[in-house]
Amino acid sequence: MAKILERDQTMLPYNMAYLIPPELRNKESIQWFDICYWTPSMLYHLLKTASEKTEACIQIFQCIDRSIFVGRHMETGLFGAPSFNYRYQINRFFDRDYREELEHLLVNLDWYTGHGKPQPVVWARLNDYKEKWNWVINLVEALLHGNDIKVSRLIETVSQDISNELKFLAWLYRNAHRFPVVDFWASVMGPQIAVILRNIEMSLGPALGCGHGLLCVVEITD
Repeated sequence: MAKILERDQTMLPYNMAYLIPPELRNKESIQWFDICYWTPSMLYHLLKTASEKTEACIQIFQCIDRSIFVGRHMETGLFGAPSFNYRYQINRFFDRDYREELEHLLVNLDWYTGHGKPQPVVWARLNDYKEKWNWVINLVEALLHGNDIKVSRLIETVSQDISNELKFLAWLYRNAHRFPVVDFWASVMGPQIAVILRNIEMSLGPALGCGHGLLCVVEITD
């Protein structure tokens, strides 16, 4: 492990200011420390080295980026990006009987355009997720405003991989009367929106290292 870090990785600043309430978050309260920022290739190399040294079979089943638009620092604005509250709103969608509105949930990457050029593959991944994410939000807004023409257009023109998800959201909203809950939006619709946005993230393909973390599923056998 130490040899890998020395050869392939650079220690860079990080902080856990997201644990500090916004009203108490100031320069004096934030403690910075150096950590290693892992890329998928570095992780694969580590697993390969561990397999060779232990003579164990390590098979990688999945490696994906996690918390791309809902990372812990999306709201702090401490790493050169504007502050967004996507994470807070999506997390609250999962809270039972909590009503969260769609305001400010549309993802805008215009501020990052110039930064994306050195990493075209990452830039393409972020834009792909943004388009699919915003498609979901636009569909729900159309449902809320009773714009059936827009709902149909969105479902018919979106990529096939999320078309069924949008159809399900439309069916769910139009059949709210079938669910014996006090607040359909808080108990059913909101959580389902959050689930779909999470599922889109997890289906984007092999990790590129563009999220707040890496999720890697491996099987280790003797």
